[in-house]
Amino acid sequence: MAITDRTGKVVEKFQYGPYGELLKGEAAVTPFLFNGKFGVMTDENNLYYMRARFYSPAIKRFVNMDVLLGNMGKGQTLNRFAFVTGNPINLVDPFGLIKLKGDELPTTGETTVHANPGPEATPPNSRAEHEPPHIHLGDNGGPRVRADTFEPYSDEDARRMTKKQKKFCKMLSDETKSLIRRQQQQVFKYGKTLLAIITGPQVLSITNQCQQDPFYCLDLIEQGILEAPP
Repeated sequence: MAITDRTGKVVEKFQYGPYGELLKGEAAVTPFLFNGKFGVMTDENNLYYMRARFYSPAIKRFVNMDVLLGNMGKGQTLNRFAFVTGNPINLVDPFGLIKLKGDELPTTGETTVHANPGPEATPPNSRAEHEPPHIHLGDNGGPRVRADTFEPYSDEDARRMTKKQKKFCKMLSDETKSLIRRQQQQVFKYGKTLLAIITGPQVLSITNQCQQDPFYCLDLIEQGILEAPP
């Protein structure tokens, strides 16, 4: 792995062990180290912040217990501190909640996922439909896909979808679909709040954290820990 400057010149290279152990590279260069392309950040204690909880590459497990219960039919999931059920070569868990295949989490391009912000955060007459729940692929004006079935929202959306987008929807695991639905619901419900978080002044540390990872704040708001901004 490597990072570049604005001109594209490589300024630092990194090498990791299977469980995120930094084997080569200067950690002080960037907080986005192991799984950094998915938004995972490294704190001052060399723990990886994976949204719902912290992960330690030194002990190769999370330091917080998973809030989700395991499955009796899948023994590895019963260890609620385990990282990606012991399969870090093929799986990632940037949200600290569910294991995912790395190729299920695109960060750029036509298969990025964009959620409908809901009527309160949408300018009047800019979108006719808010129901049924749906997402956009590629950008906010991209083809729409139903959040319940991940099928095209309409015949027109089906015509607009590229082969890559159709393949992307078919290959999504049930866990990834559940995560996308959950975050789509959050964006739809708290669209106005989300805009306030993203565009608000960077005054408090909690605000800085929210702007780095808005879904972190939406989770806190849903749990009643954080009050939504007016």
